[in-house]
Amino acid sequence: MSRLYRYLRKTCRKATPLVIALLICRPSACAQQVTAQYTLTGTVINTVTGEPLRKTLVEVVGDTHHAVLTDQYGQFQVDGLKEMQATVMAEKPGFFDDQDLAPGPADQAQVHIGPFTKPLLVKMTPESIVVGRVTAANGEPLESVPVKLACVRFTNYGKRWEQCANTYTSEEGEFRFGSLMPGSYYVEAGPSSSYAVSSSVVSVDLVPGQQAEEDFTLQPDPQLELSDDVREYAAAQLATSDSHPSAAGEKVSRISGAVLNLQTGQPLPGAEVIIAVPQDRTPIGAAITGDNGRFSFARFSPGTYILLAKREGFRPQGRQTRQPFWTRVTVAGGQDCDNLIFQLQADSSLSGLITDEGNEAVRDAQVMLFRRVVRNGKQASHLEAESVTDSAGHYRFSHLEPGEYVAAVVAQPWYAQNRSAASSKPSDAPADLDVAYPIIFQSGATDPSDAVPISLQPGERVEADVTLRPVPAVHLRVRNASLDPARPGAATLMASLYGGFVAPVPTERTTINGGLIEINGVPPGRYAINLQSFGGEDSANRSREFYLSGDMEIDGNQI
Repeated sequence: MSRLYRYLRKTCRKATPLVIALLICRPSACAQQVTAQYTLTGTVINTVTGEPLRKTLVEVVGDTHHAVLTDQYGQFQVDGLKEMQATVMAEKPGFFDDQDLAPGPADQAQVHIGPFTKPLLVKMTPESIVVGRVTAANGEPLESVPVKLACVRFTNYGKRWEQCANTYTSEEGEFRFGSLMPGSYYVEAGPSSSYAVSSSVVSVDLVPGQQAEEDFTLQPDPQLELSDDVREYAAAQLATSDSHPSAAGEKVSRISGAVLNLQTGQPLPGAEVIIAVPQDRTPIGAAITGDNGRFSFARFSPGTYILLAKREGFRPQGRQTRQPFWTRVTVAGGQDCDNLIFQLQADSSLSGLITDEGNEAVRDAQVMLFRRVVRNGKQASHLEAESVTDSAGHYRFSHLEPGEYVAAVVAQPWYAQNRSAASSKPSDAPADLDVAYPIIFQSGATDPSDAVPISLQPGERVEADVTLRPVPAVHLRVRNASLDPARPGAATLMASLYGGFVAPVPTERTTINGGLIEINGVPPGRYAINLQSFGGEDSANRSREFYLSGDMEIDGNQI
């Protein structure tokens, strides 16, 4: 027994029991194993401008995993760390960290967490961007022209050029490549059999944060091989518009008319009028309207022909119709068919910008466009088109008919760290990162019944921007998802978007064991769960609707 122990026993006989207990206990019995905890702080900045970067995800990965977002000053603080070697990673759309730009050994990005850890300065490099416009020789924008981007790849065989991205021009002839690292690139526009134009290539050297603009003017290529469905355009470019051969001695006829703007009644120059045989719609001639909107086909043999007029920015239409049908014309020998009138209806479009609550672009958001129609005297809706936002958060729907439309936006916060409902480590997913975006409509409503449609008029260009705001995510646990433990079931969460149309909700699904499935990262709302379960050799599909307002557990046997 130690001298200190005997002294304490002797002097503390008259002390209170609590004091005696504290004083006479052996040091080995009283000691508690307390692990020291440390805090890591730092700032994230833009390497080009030196400005702090707000809302940057900083992750500390070692024996444990921690994640935080920087504040408005670009600063972060990670608490509750034990002494360890850890890798610190930063992520923000539109930026690259050092590991992205120069991948190497993991220890290059490691720091020692402990009592002497200094604040970190994390530098991020902004992306480079290439944008441009593709036009024809006459200045008209060319739509749906392929644009390819080639970059340098380093392989075991050395440096080589490879295609690293591709896209198509919009109805305005525009294209965009984002998320590019600094370096050398080649951009190729075309070729396009739709317009019988050749390709053009330029080289681009990008520095961090640069937006390079590269416009292309594509020239006609008469030798370009055309597909059958676009041969009429080649005919419009190469055939003479005032002469079509007929048999020797045969009485010939002329077919002529004008192409007008349906809304204004004004002539449309530069419109294409295609004439074909009705049996297989093989084009036998084409004409381009002049400044007065008129066209003419001369020296045609007696018979029946079909015609179609079209122009960029307008819907293809037959004579005196608003539908893309061919117009049938019959001419007798020596008799002319003049004053055919084609009235083209201008296309409508819907476009916009998707941003988050901090006014930053939301990339890769899914935008679904619904159109309201009347069928059999009843109002109905159907999915008209789908789009995905680009690196700038833009979406666009072109060539729309006049009518009423509703756009629904489905997305996930890029920084979301959805925790498991069964997690015993709440620090693994802080509450401000365990979030989700509710499905939202272009009017700002989150309930389909409250969505206000947009009425598009002929030729109207409407912009509808949408702001996404995160809400705390909820978690769903499905027990007995499968009757066969060896074959786990599958669960899909569906949401009603508009007009009875349902779509899967982007979530994180985890199969644990014993037929238990967790679905995390779900915004509150009304859903239907589709459950596919297995029992022996048989499978069964079950469905149930419910409203999810908080964490919930359901039994697959009761679905």
